[in-house]
Amino acid sequence: MKFPSIVSTSFLIVVMTVGSASIAFAGESVCNSPADLAAQMALPSSTSTMLEHGENYRVIATRWDPVLNQRWAVISSCDHPEHPSISFAISKPDRETISSQFRATSLLPFPVVHAGDLVQLWGQDQNLHVEIAGRAEQNGAVGNRIRVRLLRSGFDTGREQTMLGVVRGPRNVELVP
Repeated sequence: MKFPSIVSTSFLIVVMTVGSASIAFAGESVCNSPADLAAQMALPSSTSTMLEHGENYRVIATRWDPVLNQRWAVISSCDHPEHPSISFAISKPDRETISSQFRATSLLPFPVVHAGDLVQLWGQDQNLHVEIAGRAEQNGAVGNRIRVRLLRSGFDTGREQTMLGVVRGPRNVELVP
C-alpha cells in the first residue's frame, strides 16, 4: 500500500522533530566511562561494575519519583544505542531543593468508596457477624470514617437510618461500635 507523499513527509518531519527534541532534552551528549559516570552523577560505586566494561555511557534524563522520594538517572549506551536504557537511583538530594508539591507525603490518599456507591456495611462481635447493604453518603479512602445510609426494604415505613463506618476497601465498610 502506497501512502500519499504528504503523509510520508509529515512522518519524516515528526521523526526529525522527536529526534532533535530528545537531543535537546539530553543536553550535550557526552559519553563517559562507567566510573566517570558514577562519580559525576553520585551513583553508588557498584554502578560502574554493573555496567559493561569497555563501553561508554551517557545520562539521557533524570527523573524524580515522588512515591519513593528518590531521583533516578536514565543511562544509555553510546556504543550500542539500540540497547534499552538503564535506570539507577541517585543519592537523595537536599530537602530544600525539592518542591513540596513533589513529595509523597503531600499526596492525598485517593477515595476507594465514593458518595452514592453501594457498599457492604459489616460488623463483628465475639458471637455475632452482621452484614447490611447500604449507600455511601461520603467519599472515603481506606481508614476514613464515612456515613452510610441503610437500604430499606419495601415493607419498611420508618425513617432512613444512617450508620458510621470505617472504609476497609472498595465497597467494604466496617461498622463503628
